Amino acid sequence: MKVLQKIRPDRPLNSEGYPAYERDWREEYLRMLLVNTVSDVFYASEDMLAGRTLQLHDFAADEEPEFMARALVYARTEGLMRLQPLIGLAVLSLASPNCFARVFDRVVITIADLAEFTLALGSLGRGQGGRMVKKLAAARLERLTEYEVLTYSGDGRGYSLRDLLRVYHPRPKTEAMQALFRHAAGKSGPEGPDPVLLPRIAAFERLKKTDAGRHPAEAARLISEGRLPWNAVTGAVSEMTPVLWRALIPNMSLFSLLRQLSALSGNGFEDEWRKKEEWLYGDGHPEDIFGHESGEEGKLEPEHVRVPVFTEDRPEPRIVERFCDPEEIRRAKILPFRFAQAWKKVRISWLRSALERAVDLSVDNLPEIPGKTAVLLDISSSMEGQPLLAGSVLALSVLRKAGENSLIRLFNTRSYPFAPQPGESILAAASRITAGGDTDTSVSLKELIRRQIRCDNIVIVTDQQQNRGDEFYTVLQAYRRKIDPEAKAFVISVDPYIYGMIPAEDDKTFYCYGWSDQAVSLIARSVRGYGGLVERVRALE
Repeated sequence: MKVLQKIRPDRPLNSEGYPAYERDWREEYLRMLLVNTVSDVFYASEDMLAGRTLQLHDFAADEEPEFMARALVYARTEGLMRLQPLIGLAVLSLASPNCFARVFDRVVITIADLAEFTLALGSLGRGQGGRMVKKLAAARLERLTEYEVLTYSGDGRGYSLRDLLRVYHPRPKTEAMQALFRHAAGKSGPEGPDPVLLPRIAAFERLKKTDAGRHPAEAARLISEGRLPWNAVTGAVSEMTPVLWRALIPNMSLFSLLRQLSALSGNGFEDEWRKKEEWLYGDGHPEDIFGHESGEEGKLEPEHVRVPVFTEDRPEPRIVERFCDPEEIRRAKILPFRFAQAWKKVRISWLRSALERAVDLSVDNLPEIPGKTAVLLDISSSMEGQPLLAGSVLALSVLRKAGENSLIRLFNTRSYPFAPQPGESILAAASRITAGGDTDTSVSLKELIRRQIRCDNIVIVTDQQQNRGDEFYTVLQAYRRKIDPEAKAFVISVDPYIYGMIPAEDDKTFYCYGWSDQAVSLIARSVRGYGGLVERVRALE
């Protein structure tokens, strides 16, 4: 803890000067990995966060590199974070080459990850890494695909794909891989890529020579048959049209499709979707596919789902089908608040309903939380923006998995009752929650004491930046004395700040960090006696 103490004041205080508690360094490290994106937040500057995160990486590498390695894997694969796990991996490469080697392929997943990792090495003064780094990076590049070459061939930030090939010198093991490397390095020659060895890249090169405006059908054919990635296509044609988007949509990842919904609306689809909404319905009835009137939120039960008309030249039913496919939602591993961000930007009722259904399906896959649960959601001003968006979705997800006997209250310096409407989706309910005011983290807990409401689990979703009222821990102790001595507390922390509201010695309190719905699973595990987040990370293979 000595290194951590050097980056903290002598007296533990939060960013508002309120008393706080030190948590175990492993929890501090996990919080940084799962929440800190090194961007401005309400109380902390980018420089402050960047300096502290590097110190935490160094400390973890010195103190317990095995735990650090598992934490990096957890943050990348279950917390769905990229930047900090990659920076941590660069630190680990010097501190413990063996631990680094074991987790490299589980943290560096995409070519963009490899570029970011290489940039981190340089920023840390490690140049291009040692022999172990180059061996593992070269092995990753030796698994390069045509899709990745098309997707990551741009210059981007830091290292391009061509740069990575020059730095790590992968060795092609097949004729096709040799042709792929030559093309990525810009050495295909005047004859272009071999359509037998590199069919997708050959299709892309033909697309670049095609006037998509004059020959949209041919351009769409090349996109569809070549299964070309959307970012390569959008950079190769002068103007995207609905015809080209229709060819792209079937082969886009769900995450890419989610990110491009606004672009689709801006390329003529929104007008078509509004004017020709009858494409989706066999009888032309002005009712969306989830069985409620257009423009109305809610009713997402499967028995109300209408069957859309599927035709080869209409991508809209395919969009709905993909967002409503439980298995695709599970595989996509998209942070729930990403759906909320997209939901806020689109205005087509059936498309919003599909996004709502996607989040509800992702929550359906999570385990039930036993016992009566009180969910307390911080809506103070410091939660404005992404923290509130993520926090609202997480809080409502916990509520849904905790069952009908549970409750949710919102708080700033006052406590407010809140309840989802019958049949209301998580996203629709979250959209009714807004931020404002100062922070008294104890106010809703006092309300539970006043009303003598006994709960097995108390879940508080907050950035922990209290500036009014009594300390949360003081009131939690009072709740246990007066109402239920065995009540468990769960803090879902959506902030990158140091310190916590509850001391580490409290064995009935568990911390969860980040914006992933894995927080719900962690709560369910902890209630059943499987330990908290640190134990979950230690158990990773």
